[in-house]
Amino acid sequence: MISSCIKIIEAIPHCTYAELFIGMGGIFFRRKLIPLYEVINDRSGDVVIFFRVLQRHYHPFMDLFESQISSCEAFQSFTLRDPKTLTDLERALRFLYLQRLSFAGQV
Repeated sequence: MISSCIKIIEAIPHCTYAELFIGMGGIFFRRKLIPLYEVINDRSGDVVIFFRVLQRHYHPFMDLFESQISSCEAFQSFTLRDPKTLTDLERALRFLYLQRLSFAGQV
């Protein structure tokens, strides 16, 4: 499905690409042709914060992410945390951790 969408997108000349609901970016990150302008958006504030943190604080984020332990206790701890009480870096970490360790992103 994704490869079919990419073929269609790349067959149409364009200078702007907008992804209204980015999710984890399956199409956005697999495109080969990069237009002059790109726009990503999502209804979930966690997704928007995640991409903003990657854009502005990639190395501190990766250091934090790589130090995380995958366990039931850690998963439960991330699940129970209220995202509104976290810094953007912590919220981005929580988002990716739960996405990577849950089934189809369902927490």
